[in-house]
Amino acid sequence: MGGCGQKNIESPTYIPSGTSWYSLLGEASDLSTLAQPIDPTVKARMASSASDPHKIMLAHLAPEIIGDMDYGFFANIATNADGINATLAEFDGPGVVTWIWSANPVGILKLYIDGTNQPALAMPFGDFLKGRFLPVPEPFGTITSQGYNLHFPIIHARHCKLVVVVPYKIQLARLYYQISWQSLPPDATVQPFNLTSIRQAAGAISAVGNKLAAISQAKGPLDNTNQPERVEYLVNPGQTVEIFHEKGPQAIAAIRFTAKTKSDLNELRIVANWDGETAIQAPLHMLAGVSPDMEDTCSLPATVSGAG
Repeated sequence: MGGCGQKNIESPTYIPSGTSWYSLLGEASDLSTLAQPIDPTVKARMASSASDPHKIMLAHLAPEIIGDMDYGFFANIATNADGINATLAEFDGPGVVTWIWSANPVGILKLYIDGTNQPALAMPFGDFLKGRFLPVPEPFGTITSQGYNLHFPIIHARHCKLVVVVPYKIQLARLYYQISWQSLPPDATVQPFNLTSIRQAAGAISAVGNKLAAISQAKGPLDNTNQPERVEYLVNPGQTVEIFHEKGPQAIAAIRFTAKTKSDLNELRIVANWDGETAIQAPLHMLAGVSPDMEDTCSLPATVSGAG
């Protein structure tokens, strides 16, 4: 397995049944689902550190205000023998946390699953977002554009709570974070987050990670049915060039750009329109989730390797 520099790992020793991290990541790698309507019963939520009158604010403890108040707000704050406990988010299940981001993780992250008093996981927040609880961290936990990202399903059957613990409140004053969550069918047979079973599944995690990473690393077509079409453009400053146009219900499985140097990619701006709306309007580096320096990265959903 090539992937993101991962070592070869033998066949999986453990694969969970039902709705699990394995089944959800498998669905994520099936690009044919991109053009299918979303089940209207699926609910999605976003929790973040942004200003909210229903949250507890610690941003006022920061030495200075930086732009909009999108940091330092929490669902709850409590003090116990462990220190200051800041609740980032709580969700009722069944459901799954699909993505967690922070620009400046601090303290110890405690993950509580299905109402248990003991955390299912407790480790430094930064290490958690780097995926260091996984036997194979990449491409699930990465740092891109100085942001920490975790793309690994945190599944729960009834309840999920994420708490950061620090010694002093001021350490939380400038904490930025975002957490994405979606519901699962109420009758789903779910396999809740379990650290022991995850560590037993190194082979399966490696295989799924390599498959996901291969989407952005592949040089040819993903389905091996169409011949690749190589197109080269000379785009002058201020010039707009249409590079793709199709009709009908279809899915764009991957977008790849390769230039002579990274600087040639740096100033590209991508605009995409479909179904009568502008869906993308951003610099290429933002679409790839990296800084304007276009640093090499192997993450989900984008990979930057050299000038590609």
